[in-house]
Amino acid sequence: MSELSKNFDTLQIHAGQEPAAGTNARAVPIFASTSYTFNDTDHA
Repeated sequence: MSELSKNFDTLQIHAGQEPAAGTNARAVPIFASTSYTFNDTDHA
């Protein structure tokens, strides 16, 4: 599919993202993790 035949919204979502070399994936991975800081073990 040529770049010109894609909808404007599709082009905006994928703007600046090059396919990964090994997988050809274009999406940014989502990491389901977080971290918190606590004053001490009682605060946690």
